[in-house]
Amino acid sequence: MKKLFLPLICAMLLALCGGRTAQAFATMPLIDNVSPAEYVEFVNTFLENPSFMRAPTHDLGASRLAGHDVYTSRTQNGTIVQLHTDGENIFYLNATFNEDNEDAVLDVSSLSVATYIACDMSESEINAIIDMESVQEGNSFTDSIYCSAAQRMITSRTVLDGTNSTVVLSASPN
Repeated sequence: MKKLFLPLICAMLLALCGGRTAQAFATMPLIDNVSPAEYVEFVNTFLENPSFMRAPTHDLGASRLAGHDVYTSRTQNGTIVQLHTDGENIFYLNATFNEDNEDAVLDVSSLSVATYIACDMSESEINAIIDMESVQEGNSFTDSIYCSAAQRMITSRTVLDGTNSTVVLSASPN
C-alpha cells in the first residue's frame, strides 16, 4: 500500500503544479488569433519546408494537466513542440529537444525565429533578442525584448538538460 501511496502523491503534486510553472511567464497571448494548425502552416511556409513540423494534434493528457488546450507537434528531427492555447490564441509554446543533437538545436533556433516573425517582431527586435546577453541561472537562460508591433514583452527561456532540454516562448505586458 505504501508503494502506491508515494506515486499517487507525486502525481497529484505534479497535476497541481505542472500546468502553472510555464504559465507563470505567460500573462498574455504570444500570438493573437492564430490556431495551432495555422501556426504550423506559417512555420513550414516561412522555413520553406512543408514537412518541417507535423500537423498538431490535441494532447488530452497535457491539456488536463495544464488546465487548457494543448496541441502537440514534432519536427523532422524529433523536437516536440507543445502549443498552449486559450481559445483562438497561442498563449505560449514550449519545445523539448536534445541539446546534443545539432539538428534538433537548429530546429529550435529556426522555430524561435519563425515564432518571433509570427509575433510581429521587427528584424531589429529579432536581432536584438538573438544577440543579447542571456540572464543565466545555472543551466537556465532567459532573454526578453519588447515587441513594439504587438505591444508586449516576448520572453525566451531555455533550460539545458540533455535530452530533456526545453525552450519556452511566452509574452507579458511591458
